[in-house]
Amino acid sequence: MLQVIIVGAGIAGLSAAISLRRAGHVVHIHERSSTNHAIGAAINVPPNATRFLTRWGLDPSFWRFTKSQLVTYNDPFTMETIAVHSTDKTAREIGGAELYYAHRVDLHSALTWLATRPDGLGVPVEIHLGSGVIGYNTLKPSITLAGSKEICADLVIGADGVHSLASQAVTGQENEPVEPSHSNQCFRFLIPSTGRAYSLMMRQSED
Repeated sequence: MLQVIIVGAGIAGLSAAISLRRAGHVVHIHERSSTNHAIGAAINVPPNATRFLTRWGLDPSFWRFTKSQLVTYNDPFTMETIAVHSTDKTAREIGGAELYYAHRVDLHSALTWLATRPDGLGVPVEIHLGSGVIGYNTLKPSITLAGSKEICADLVIGADGVHSLASQAVTGQENEPVEPSHSNQCFRFLIPSTGRAYSLMMRQSED
């Protein structure tokens, strides 16, 4: 049994915590936010992620995931339809599980529940909110909190986002921003899952 520290209670940090808990390890997550409330809009949950989530005990319908039915690919400049896929069938045949869409907040809430639920495999994960990490020691290993307190563990995992201090500690280099090599744009929005909205989407895809 390992004593594990994970820095960051986002999707990556929580997913790692769930896997380690189920493997029999004791996990503590340190999250700098005092609320741990996710933000964002729609996010897709592809079949490879669905397989893990359902294996961990997540019920997609309970957490308001929406099963993908149809995906239309359009040329971004002409809006000409390139391809139309029946994703429910394609996802099962190729990915071995369903393709879902979810609100990011719902996915984050589901992962938090899986990590901290009192029942299930392993010891429930402890999430320490308002616990900002300002330093790492890669040899011990350990983390240093904002109040200068040092905490050691058998394993430290950095899941602290795009401005990760953990990666800087490991590589010895700062995470410089990288200029994008493309000009793609993504527009995300959520609509009520009513029959009227679904019918409208189907009519547009058939035109």
